[in-house]
This record gives sequence, C-alpha cells and structure tokens, in this order.
Amino acid sequence: MDFNSDADKKGDSITNNPNIKYIDESVAKSNDFTDGYLIDKIFNDLMQSGYDNIAKQNTYLVQIAEKFWLLKLRSDKIFFEIHYQDLDKQTIQLLKEYTQDCKKPIEKYLKLNGIMTEVIAAIAKQSEHLIISRTIGTDLEWLKRSVNEVREYVSLKWKLMDGDVNSA
Repeated sequence: MDFNSDADKKGDSITNNPNIKYIDESVAKSNDFTDGYLIDKIFNDLMQSGYDNIAKQNTYLVQIAEKFWLLKLRSDKIFFEIHYQDLDKQTIQLLKEYTQDCKKPIEKYLKLNGIMTEVIAAIAKQSEHLIISRTIGTDLEWLKRSVNEVREYVSLKWKLMDGDVNSA
C-alpha cells in the first residue's frame, strides 16, 4: 500500500501541507515557535557559550553538579544561574516575544519557569555522569532517579544573571 501516491498526485503530501509547521529559522522569526524550540535554543546557547576555555569544561554542567544536592534539599538560598550574555541575539528576541504579554517581572519569571526548568533538566541529564562521580556512598539507581526528578528541585529556583527577567 502506497500512502503518498494519491496525495502526491493531488499536491497534498505531507511536505506540501501548509497546516504542518517545521521548526527551522523561519519559525524563529514569527510568534509561532514552540516551547520545545525555545528550550532547545536556550540549551544549545548555554552549551556553546558556557564553555570555559581555561577550565576546559562547561560552566553550566559544573554548576548543576555542584548545586545538585543543595537544590535537592530545596535550599532557599541556592539558585541555578543562567547568564544573559550566554544567550545569542536570536534567543533573546525569542524570549522577548515569548514574554511580550507579561507586564510585571514576576509574570515573566513565572511564564519562563517551565522553559527554564526544562533547560536545567536537560543540563542535569547531560551532566549525569559528573553528578554521579561527585557522589560517594549512594545507591546508583536512586541517584539516577534523582537526576531524572530534577524538575521538582529547580522549578522556581533559577535566576537570569547580568540582565533581569524584565529585560527578556
């Protein structure tokens, strides 16, 4: 059974369907970008710009490994810090568009919380081996489960540094 034969004859194939949107640069130039696209864009920016040439490691991977247990304990004074200058201009523009309907900084923070929580969870997953290597005497399966539950620990526990949420 050939699924595309009739559709191709009519010009209705998936690739010609105007109702299907693909994530590419044109999506980033409109308000139709998805949360997933924004999460990936921020994550990729942080993985590229967060690399420290002197220490030869990514500062965000190290930060989550160092703060993991304090975040897990839900310390009021510990936040995951995302540096504004590590985001490229396109990502900053996407953040502005994403929060354009928010009037107060707290509204922007709350709207961005889901996005930033997912970004930090992706960083934690990328840093899982580093977190495990810094932990002694803990059940490995329990520790891996803790890394997968990081969303609970980092929700509302992040800060945008060197530029406030109001400027995003």
